[in-house]
Amino acid sequence: MSLDLIITCADGLEAPLQTELTSFGIDSEIKSTGRLAVTGDLRDLYTICLWSRVASRVLMLIKRKNINAEYDIAEQLYGLAKSVNWTEQFSLEQTFAIRLSVDKRVAVSQQFAMLRVKDAIADTFNEVYDSRPNVDSKNPDFSIFATVNDKQAELYLDLSGTSLHRRGYRVAMTEAPLKENLAAALLYSAGWHKKNEAGDAPYYNALIDPMCGSGTFLIEALLMHCDYAVGIDKAANQFGFYEWQHHDETLWQEMIEDAQTRFREALEIANEQPDTLPLVLGFDADNGAIIATEKTLIAAGLQDLLPLLDIEQRALDQLGSALKPLVDDGRLSNPLIITNPPYGERLGDEEMIKPLYQTIGLIIQDSFAGSGIDPMLGILAARVEQVDILPIKEPKTLRCHNGAITVYFRYGTLIAGQTGNLVSRFEKREIDVEDGQDFINRLQKNLSKLKKLAKKTMSVTFVSTMPTCLTLRLLSIYTAIMPTCKSMHRLRLFHLKQPKTL
Repeated sequence: MSLDLIITCADGLEAPLQTELTSFGIDSEIKSTGRLAVTGDLRDLYTICLWSRVASRVLMLIKRKNINAEYDIAEQLYGLAKSVNWTEQFSLEQTFAIRLSVDKRVAVSQQFAMLRVKDAIADTFNEVYDSRPNVDSKNPDFSIFATVNDKQAELYLDLSGTSLHRRGYRVAMTEAPLKENLAAALLYSAGWHKKNEAGDAPYYNALIDPMCGSGTFLIEALLMHCDYAVGIDKAANQFGFYEWQHHDETLWQEMIEDAQTRFREALEIANEQPDTLPLVLGFDADNGAIIATEKTLIAAGLQDLLPLLDIEQRALDQLGSALKPLVDDGRLSNPLIITNPPYGERLGDEEMIKPLYQTIGLIIQDSFAGSGIDPMLGILAARVEQVDILPIKEPKTLRCHNGAITVYFRYGTLIAGQTGNLVSRFEKREIDVEDGQDFINRLQKNLSKLKKLAKKTMSVTFVSTMPTCLTLRLLSIYTAIMPTCKSMHRLRLFHLKQPKTL
């Protein structure tokens, strides 16, 4: 049985969804924002519903028709719906509901147009059975989705039921957590799903999230590695095809059993052969976030892997001390470093954002300096200019949404850092900056003296009595003085109470 399907996703996730479908062996075509077209069979339908981590819904095309926007849209929708033999789709005893998406260029009452589609379905059943099925807007057996723009109207049967992006493991959260389907999409974008050239091991040998929050990146990455079918959580009763007349229960149960077996065997292999599991490091300065991560890992069915993971409270300035030994002993030969730092609404202070992103880049550069390792780095931000400061070679950017917030995912290979500390590489040069010249002159003079001490210490101390905004601006100037700055050094900032006169 050939099915014309539309796979929907959140805006911006079309390419990661296509990557995922390709990994399933399913060809797709991006049709428009948030919509991919697939021509497949029942097995393809079940595969997407059972395995997709990025998709939102699976819609089966019933019928489409060209329309004329100058005529009554609601009556044209009635005519389209009335031309379908709905008795072949579901029975009189089953309930249904209507959802309608209307293009803003179309002048029609959405509520009235939905009513006319419902009337057409009811009239079809009345003509055959002299009775009609009931409408259940909250928990229908069948959900019918209609779309209309200024040129065409379409009718779909929603075979996915509830949205596929929902997971069952979210039991503990931090503020503004990352959406699970977004995390999975970004992991696909960064290539976490790929295998090595031999095809017998993961492409990446480590996953690092230095600001892990409640652990969404870590959990989605582990579920992908352990072959967990996220649709199993909904397999009991939440899919929209269960009451469909063409549903093959035997095939569906076989696929569920196979998925359960694959997950169970993957967990056994990871526990019996720990070397097959990529090194997973999750850090956060907030101990509450670490507790939330551990609780969520258990809820996701990954409790057996907890002893194999390194999830600990660690501030960002301690990241280098955790990574450097692992780099030196070869355990981070090809890592993926991916994180969702606090930004925008979550951080609250716009002036702190760029220094935060710069710090992340510098610490990671310093950790891998001189190692010959070029890790993959992927970071989310609320504004694209915030990630422009990241040291990424040939960067790629994905514009997407985390809930109501528009975010940008910048990813690519890290630009190799330089060995040696920042002070030892300092060269005095002319810099003219209004309102900061005295500071610059004094700083350059002090740094010239410090060069001789750089071999013994990597500590620089600022004592500031200026307002926070001016202090941060001058620290940015300090960074600009170092034209070849690629590694991180220790900076100590003492911010004293501002005096009445400066």
